[in-house]
Amino acid sequence: MMTATRIHFPLAVYVRIVTRMFTGPGALYGELETTGPEIREAFTFLIFASLISAGAGILVHRPPEFMAVFGILFANAVGMCFFAVMVGYIIMIMGFGRKSSFLKLFRIYALASGTTLLLSWIPFSLMFTELWKWWLIFVGLTRGGVFNKKEGALVLILSIAVIVLFFRSLLAVLA
Repeated sequence: MMTATRIHFPLAVYVRIVTRMFTGPGALYGELETTGPEIREAFTFLIFASLISAGAGILVHRPPEFMAVFGILFANAVGMCFFAVMVGYIIMIMGFGRKSSFLKLFRIYALASGTTLLLSWIPFSLMFTELWKWWLIFVGLTRGGVFNKKEGALVLILSIAVIVLFFRSLLAVLA
C-alpha cells in the first residue's frame, strides 16, 4: 500500500525557525547538512513569510486594488529571494568553482529572506531589514560550511553590487 506524502507546515514550525534565526542563526545554519530545515521546509517557510509580509503590507497601506498589490508584494518577496540566490550561485561558480549545491544556497537565502520579511512590511524599515538579511546570508554562507569569511564577504559584496547595478540599469532602460 502506497502512502501519499504531504507537506505539513504548521505555524509552530514557522515560529521555531524564526525564533532560531533570531536567537542563533549560526547554529541553525550549521545544522543544514544534518538536522536543519530541508529544501521543502525552507521553500514553504519562504512562501509562508511572503504571505504574512504581503498581507501585513496590505493592511498597513490599504491600497484600492488590494488583490493586485497583494500579488505584487508576494511575487516580489519570493522573486527577490530567487533572484538573489541565482546571483550568488553564479558568482560562487565564477569565482570559486562549485563549492555548494544550488539547493543548499537556496535554503540559506530562503531562511534569511523569510526571517526579515517578518519586519519588512513596516514603513521605513527597508534599510534595516536589507542589511539584516544580507548579514543573515553571510552567517549562513560561513557557518553553513559553504565559504570561509573572506570568500563569503566577497560573494556577498559582489552579489549586492550586481543586484544594485542590475536594477539601476533596468530603471535607466525603463525611464
